[in-house]
Amino acid sequence: GAMASVLGLGNVVAKLMAFGTHVIEVDGHDVEAIQRATETQSAEGALVILARTNPCQGMDYLDQRRPKLHYVRFQSEQEAKELEEAVRKQLYF
Repeated sequence: GAMASVLGLGNVVAKLMAFGTHVIEVDGHDVEAIQRATETQSAEGALVILARTNPCQGMDYLDQRRPKLHYVRFQSEQEAKELEEAVRKQLYF
C-alpha cells in the first residue's frame, strides 16, 4: 500500500533541516537535476538530495496496479503474459 498508510514520515524536508542539513528536492528521474544538485555548495551543513521518484515511471502497466506494487502475484497466466508484453513494448518501443 501507500507508504503513508504504513509509516507516515511527515515533512521529511523539515526534519532533515532540523538536523542542520541543506536539502534540495529534485525529480529523481531527471539525471541532470541530480547532477546539478550534487554541485551545490552548502554553508548550512551537510547536503541532502531528496530525489522524488515514481515507482511506475515508464511502466504504464504497473501504474494500473497501483498501489499494489510490492510482492505482486499474478492471478493467471494471462496476467503474467500482459506484463511481459507491456515490458517488451516499453523497453523496445
